[in-house]
Amino acid sequence: MRKQLIGTISLGALSVIGLVFWEPPVQAAGENKTVDIVLKGGGPVVSPESVEINAGGSITWVPKYANIHHHILEDGTNKDITQDFNEDNGTNTVETATHEFNTPGVVVKYHCKYHKPMKGTVTVK
Repeated sequence: MRKQLIGTISLGALSVIGLVFWEPPVQAAGENKTVDIVLKGGGPVVSPESVEINAGGSITWVPKYANIHHHILEDGTNKDITQDFNEDNGTNTVETATHEFNTPGVVVKYHCKYHKPMKGTVTVK
């Protein structure tokens, strides 16, 4: 009986210690998410239009076709998010562009410099 009582107390103490030092899992800050650029209704659009990402993570825009160039700009300011990519370089290869988002709590609305209907939102957590 005494051994059971000591075992129960020890197990209880370990459980309390585990709760005190337990930390909830955190998503990796360096995560990378992909936004596809597809042709729809005669022009390029992004899919998905809205993406959530942790601060320090990045978005890679991936055209699903070659030789139609893009340049991602922030709405309102027209600040560059990317430079030109997927240009017609004669090789028929697809070029991607990646941008890292470092400021938590920011919502970035963007559009393509060349294709105004191509627009999206990045929410940085």
